[in-house]
Amino acid sequence: MANPYEHVLTAVDVGSAKTAALVVEVTDGGLRYRGHGVAESRGSRKGVIVELDKAVAAIQQAVEQAEDVAGTPVEHATVGIAGGHVRGLNSQGG
Repeated sequence: MANPYEHVLTAVDVGSAKTAALVVEVTDGGLRYRGHGVAESRGSRKGVIVELDKAVAAIQQAVEQAEDVAGTPVEHATVGIAGGHVRGLNSQGG
């Protein structure tokens, strides 16, 4: 049996004013919108995250909204955050 969530992609954009999550399904014809969520960004100052717990809460809120609209759990996401202070690190939570 095929996994119904196998072809689902999630993108999260952490901005200075808002944090947004978008869930799409990959189809033969391209991408199909499944849901989105938006939360006010918190825990950052001038584009720099200064209170990690507040930033995490905003991300969780946006992702949970997107999950509710999409009717699909988010297990993986591509996250975008900009700034000269940003470094990348591959990590896996759980």
